[in-house]
Amino acid sequence: RTRRPPPSSLRMSYGYAVPTGVVMQPQQVMMAPQQPGYFVQPTYAVPVGYAMPAATDPAWEQFKACDMDHNGTVSPKELQNMLAATGLVLSMQTCAQLVKLHNKRSNPNDSTPDALNYDEFKEMQTFLNNVRGSFEHFDRSKNGALDAGECTQALQHAGFGNVEQTAVATAMKAFDPDQSFSLSLDQYIAFSLFFFGARKAFDAFDRSDATQVGRITIDFNQFVYAMSMTR
Repeated sequence: RTRRPPPSSLRMSYGYAVPTGVVMQPQQVMMAPQQPGYFVQPTYAVPVGYAMPAATDPAWEQFKACDMDHNGTVSPKELQNMLAATGLVLSMQTCAQLVKLHNKRSNPNDSTPDALNYDEFKEMQTFLNNVRGSFEHFDRSKNGALDAGECTQALQHAGFGNVEQTAVATAMKAFDPDQSFSLSLDQYIAFSLFFFGARKAFDAFDRSDATQVGRITIDFNQFVYAMSMTR
């Protein structure tokens, strides 16, 4: 029996919700890496303005394990190390995009490096788990990869509307270095982040247009800004 995605009312705005029928297995949840010495942290300072999470909160333990320099935030490099320890190997650029997408405190005029506080870290975990769930749901052939049609369905389910398969197939080429015409999980995560960045940049310009007809006109400087949102 074909599993149907949940109705649009259950989707986040341009965000992944776990499709109906997909049960998140324990290995799908990012667990704290089990490496010797990874938990030798007798004390941990809670960032200013945050209450100490419950001792039973697994996300807090994962956050502490990931924050190796104990500064109250998780950097792209720290995130990359933790994910690699759980078996999910992502490039530094992809990890930086994950942090950038979920860092709600960032300021374009601020030179402070992007990093995640505890609440942002939890949102990032939810995003990754939901992307994984969507990937597994739309992998109809169960071969561990999504083709252009499956990627299109997954993006539509994530709230991107009537995105065209030809546009998806063209965008896939940038994330498919071996030209297999399909994306593995790590490639699909990077691919999804590209679309989220593109949507965010497009919406920023669309809101400035009184007509808001889903078309924008931008100059070169604005185009450079829009492209930077996807990197």
